[in-house]
Amino acid sequence: TLVVRGRDVEASDAEASDKQGGVDQQQHQQERAMPSLGRSVLALAAAIAAASAIPADPYNFTQLIDHFGTSTATYEQRYYQNVTWFGGPGSPILCIMGGEGAIEPSTGIFYPFVTDVLAKRFGAAVIEPEHRYYGTSLPFGAESFTDDNLHLATPLQALADAASFINAKRAEFGCDPTPGSEGYCPAVTIGGSYPGWLSAMMRLRYPAVVDMAYSASAPMYFYTQEVDEYAYYELITQSAEKA
Repeated sequence: TLVVRGRDVEASDAEASDKQGGVDQQQHQQERAMPSLGRSVLALAAAIAAASAIPADPYNFTQLIDHFGTSTATYEQRYYQNVTWFGGPGSPILCIMGGEGAIEPSTGIFYPFVTDVLAKRFGAAVIEPEHRYYGTSLPFGAESFTDDNLHLATPLQALADAASFINAKRAEFGCDPTPGSEGYCPAVTIGGSYPGWLSAMMRLRYPAVVDMAYSASAPMYFYTQEVDEYAYYELITQSAEKA
């Protein structure tokens, strides 16, 4: 906190005018600096975003369009993986949940700590599916956003996507499907914000698929409809005022 201390003084009209002129000049200089400051902030944000992910080559997984209907129609779900440290059957699988946005190859795998530290320490594979209806993971291609097709853009379908994907990767990696066996590969989901909520729900809804879930900054009360759509902004406003 910056505290400015001063003393009361009596100034003539001329002195007051000089002071006002100095204030106007300072304000003008600040206004001129704003575009440069804005560019600097944007550059910093871009740098932080780049540092919070690891670029990777994309893959595609053939996924059911509707997990709860009778149709067997499929779409190609984009995903990323890193098996640099994977120890094979019996080693864990860390699944980073995709959220409300495309995951381009230039972004690749979120949270370098997961790949560079956790995966190395535990000999884990890291996988990251893109959320349906984002990026190239479009169930109906160019027609995905019509009124008739958007009804499958639900968290319930996204959770089923992740469960199917994790099971398929377990089989691909040669893991024993029996929990507790020597070759079993425990799965851990990871996410923050909306993907954090998805991560928690994976453990709740698919306990036979996910052995542990890490959920950061997840809007749990929002999805249980215990708070309204303005609760987040109200909390941030309260925090800002206290600061």
